Amino acid sequence: MGAVDTVVDMGAAITMASGFYHAFEQDGLNQPIVATIGDSTFYHSGTAGLINAVYNGARFILVILDNLITAMTGMQPTPGIGIRADGSRGKSIPLERVVKGCGIDFIETIDPYDTKAMTAVLKKATKYVESPDGGIAVIIARHPCVIAYRGEAVSNPIPVIITDDCTECNFCLDRFECPALYHDEALGRTTINQALCVQCGVCLQVCPKGAIVRNAERGMRNAE
Repeated sequence: MGAVDTVVDMGAAITMASGFYHAFEQDGLNQPIVATIGDSTFYHSGTAGLINAVYNGARFILVILDNLITAMTGMQPTPGIGIRADGSRGKSIPLERVVKGCGIDFIETIDPYDTKAMTAVLKKATKYVESPDGGIAVIIARHPCVIAYRGEAVSNPIPVIITDDCTECNFCLDRFECPALYHDEALGRTTINQALCVQCGVCLQVCPKGAIVRNAERGMRNAE
């Protein structure tokens, strides 16, 4: 996605962020750094890098994208949910405890589907990183995978549609990047692919023009 500028390999985000910090610091630059890593990848190969970053005094924001599943390789469970690959029960190892054990003092867990709350936490984390006594701020962005946990992930479905208030600013396409939103060349407008829409309703919070509304509203235009 466009929000990620540098991708190397599985688990590299933390060590890269640490390296970027020290490179910028050496040149006297104060450059904001945000690293993202999945929950299963963090368990797999993120802890060593985080311990190293803390030990060497790096400063950046780490967002752990916790969808409670290993979606990338076949929907295997993660150590955080306490279920083994064969379905038997195992001891749950919460991300919060692992992160704290790596020496992190700033730990916030938030549902990223609440965009206002997520934005507020990011601002809070930025202040911590830049404070004299700050360090690495870890945000655990937790929301169940919409594929693996469809009923739980979207417990209150919100069907949406795009109204004629849409100005085709492309904010939703370029910045939000939901796969259900696309520009229909034939119609010449932004459209919702209802087959891909999971009805999470997050786009209602994102559209700067308020043109995406619940489908119970009037003045709508049809979506495919």
